Amino acid sequence: MDPRERSGERVTANPAYDAETLVQRMTRMFREEWEKPFWRDLRVNVSLDFGYYTGTGQYDPAVRTKMQEAGKPALTFNRIKPTCLVLFGMERMNRYDPKAAPHGVEDKPVAEVFTRLIRKVHRDTNAEYVLSDGFEDGTICGVVGFELPIDYSREVTGEIGFNTVRVPEEWMWATPWKRYDLQDTRAMWRHKWVDVDELIALYPTKKDEILEALEAISSPKPEDASQRPVTLSQGDPSDAYGSGDLGTRPQDDRDFWFDEKAGRVRVLECYYPVYTPVWILSIDGGKRVIQSTSDVRMRRILTELARRDPTRSLTLIERNVRTIEMCVILPATEQELESGVPFETDRHDYPIVPFFAELKRDEVQGIVRSLRDAQDGVNARKSQIAWLTKATGDGWFADQDSLVDQSAFERDSRDPKGVYLVKKNAADPRRIQPPNVPQDLFQTLQFDEDSIRITSGVNASMRGLRESDESGVAMARAKQQGEIITMPIFDNFKLTKRLIYEKMARRIQEVYTDERVVRLLNPDTGEDEFVTVNQVVEEPDPAMSVGVRRRVLNDLGTLKYDLVLVETPASPTQRAATLATILDLLEKVPAATPILLDAIIELLDGLPEKVVQRAKKWVAERTEAPAGPPPPKVSISLRGELDPSTTKDLADGSLDAQPDAAQQMGAELGNPQNPSGQLPKGGGVAATRPDLAQ
Repeated sequence: MDPRERSGERVTANPAYDAETLVQRMTRMFREEWEKPFWRDLRVNVSLDFGYYTGTGQYDPAVRTKMQEAGKPALTFNRIKPTCLVLFGMERMNRYDPKAAPHGVEDKPVAEVFTRLIRKVHRDTNAEYVLSDGFEDGTICGVVGFELPIDYSREVTGEIGFNTVRVPEEWMWATPWKRYDLQDTRAMWRHKWVDVDELIALYPTKKDEILEALEAISSPKPEDASQRPVTLSQGDPSDAYGSGDLGTRPQDDRDFWFDEKAGRVRVLECYYPVYTPVWILSIDGGKRVIQSTSDVRMRRILTELARRDPTRSLTLIERNVRTIEMCVILPATEQELESGVPFETDRHDYPIVPFFAELKRDEVQGIVRSLRDAQDGVNARKSQIAWLTKATGDGWFADQDSLVDQSAFERDSRDPKGVYLVKKNAADPRRIQPPNVPQDLFQTLQFDEDSIRITSGVNASMRGLRESDESGVAMARAKQQGEIITMPIFDNFKLTKRLIYEKMARRIQEVYTDERVVRLLNPDTGEDEFVTVNQVVEEPDPAMSVGVRRRVLNDLGTLKYDLVLVETPASPTQRAATLATILDLLEKVPAATPILLDAIIELLDGLPEKVVQRAKKWVAERTEAPAGPPPPKVSISLRGELDPSTTKDLADGSLDAQPDAAQQMGAELGNPQNPSGQLPKGGGVAATRPDLAQ
């Protein structure tokens, strides 16, 4: 297949494209993305952001060394980490559990099983920890990725995993793009340095091929004409997504792909779209649809249907269906190690889900990026104040040759020098008078600390601190205002979680395809129970008098058509908020208490499971529809023996559902107002009967 067809590239007249293989094209695109200003800036800023968060990178190493050599303090008062920890705590206190909601009543049993299965995968993959870890990374540096691979190394059917992917250390994508989920990007890459020994262990069948190719590039000859200088284009500095040069080859930049000294190579895992034409025949305005990848076959069907019934509405539509394919390549040797479709149940979307803390046009940043300048100001002012109070307020002035043990004075002093010798004037050693620290330094320090709170939106109330004499109401409102400022980050993360849960559902569909017994947690009893999924059973076919049909119980494949994913609150904060809302409602509508009592009990933390179940049972018994009155009991007492004919009629049921004689008489008389026939006369027929005439 043409590499341009596999990667969705349009056919052009560019000789460089015509001569490219898929490996060459993916290698070139990745190398050009690596050199674009967007990724260069992100690599620098991500490292700085984490350094400012931990506090270890808030000083340039050269500046810190210079200050230490001069005896000046280089203090770090980390105000960024507590600010970030508040946001991390808010995320942990507002977690959600995934839930499958049915579209119809018939889907409810499958939806309940699927919800329990999603939560099992959620628990088995430590999803809460992974989500929180990814939220921290994304909030600090601006972006992080989540992936849900399927591992076949231990289980034949596969095991679902859940991991974070660091950007740009492990994951990059083609720029530019517009969609939050990155589904409109041209390609994605997972890049990683891999030891040659490990690479051979992963691909044992390609051992000789890999070693031979690496040996060929290990010692390039100087006289080789192919050893041209690197010609990468860095693009327009004003364009963060500027394109690069097409002429760069791996052998031109060997050290980027192959670390011969360390014995490792850079491996690329590439994801790219492939577009396949599909023809769709719409019959009678879409009431019936036929789809095929063969246009000849579809045109033949169209001609035949039109010949049979010229009055039918027939429309032939051509569409391009996108499929995401994957290949693992070794750019240093231009080898393709494996390729294919990564997930059968998720063929149309990229496998990695991003989380952007802040995404505006071509700017991606986290909360730390805008706090770095204010943190630098805090460190500088603190260090300056410490220097002024330490350097000039604790030393000694002493006359020359007046001290017997000068080292004792130096040890007793916090001044860098300790003792300053002056011209002899017969005076005793005396303390240096401490100067007055300029008040402007304290004002500037306070301004920098306020800037961190204002810029981040995390105020003292969100930390549980009370400023001056503010009331509890004012503190609550300040906390609410701070939460509003930080809401965009949590909205983005909620969107990311929804995308993750959708992919988790598709991974379940791919792994749980056959009939199997799964241990799932019963939310009502709190105990594990064994449930059979995709169970095939035989039952009588109602369409046939004789025969059976097969039906699948708990068919997980119906998720695509009958189920949607929603979220229900799972954290104490969300439960408390929901409980407060219900209690407020009950104050206005007290009559609703019996209906909502079980929900209130379930939202209370710390109650034993037996108490919750008893409350649910009590509410269920009182909210059931009242049973109607029992049917009246009719007692018929017959005296004497029945005649043989009556006994026979009662035994064979011949008297059942027989019309009453009086009703027959009334009907025969043709009087609709007298169906019982109790009147001696009436109706048009009565006049013709001699026995009723007067």
